Amino acid sequence: TEIGECAFYYCSGLSGNLILPEGLTRIGNNAFLECKNLTGELKLPESLEGIGESAFSGCRSLTGDLTIPGKIKRIGSSTFYGCSGINGNLTLPEGLASIGNSAFYGCSGLKGNLVIPDSVTMIGTYAFNGCSGFDGALKLPENLESMGQYAFSGCSGFTGELEIAGKLKSIDRGTFGGMKGITSVVLGENISYIYTDGDSWNAFYNCTSVETVRFLGTVPPSASNSSYNIFYFMSNLKTVYIPQGTYQSYSSAYG
Repeated sequence: TEIGECAFYYCSGLSGNLILPEGLTRIGNNAFLECKNLTGELKLPESLEGIGESAFSGCRSLTGDLTIPGKIKRIGSSTFYGCSGINGNLTLPEGLASIGNSAFYGCSGLKGNLVIPDSVTMIGTYAFNGCSGFDGALKLPENLESMGQYAFSGCSGFTGELEIAGKLKSIDRGTFGGMKGITSVVLGENISYIYTDGDSWNAFYNCTSVETVRFLGTVPPSASNSSYNIFYFMSNLKTVYIPQGTYQSYSSAYG
């Protein structure tokens, strides 16, 4: 029922489709790391309960959609790191609690919308960094409590509105850098801190298509660098919405 740690580690000679049987419950850390000649769609069995860190890291020739089975509660660090050949939709299950550091880093072929279930409370550093193929909307979970730096940096294909609400209190360095396709940003009432700077460290670096920003909180989020406000790279910004009765505080913060 298990595939052990490093079971096929760096088995670059393995080629063709990978068929994982129903009844398999766990895939260990580094199990298929750098099996770069495995091809075809990766179909994970519904019986699967755990996938280890870096389990499929570097499996760059896998293709098709990727569906994470419903019993998976955690996607570990670098699990699908560099799986750039997966060129379909990513489906994440309700009940998923966390997405680890660099879990989908460099999965540039993933496309469509990305809906992260409301059960997810943590998205790690670099989790979706460089996933430039997504060409729909990004929906963040309502129960999100923490999100690491550069989590969505380089996801240049996302479009439409980006709502950052829920329980999240801070937006870290480079989190949404390079998201050139989003046109609207909604900042939730719990956001109290946003990393700002004059380079790619800025949380909204190169978000050049944003036309509207809406704040839901009555207290303006603080900026890490007062010389650069959160709008610094929003070169097409036209309108900022704030709650009624908060003009003075927002004007003082960002004026």
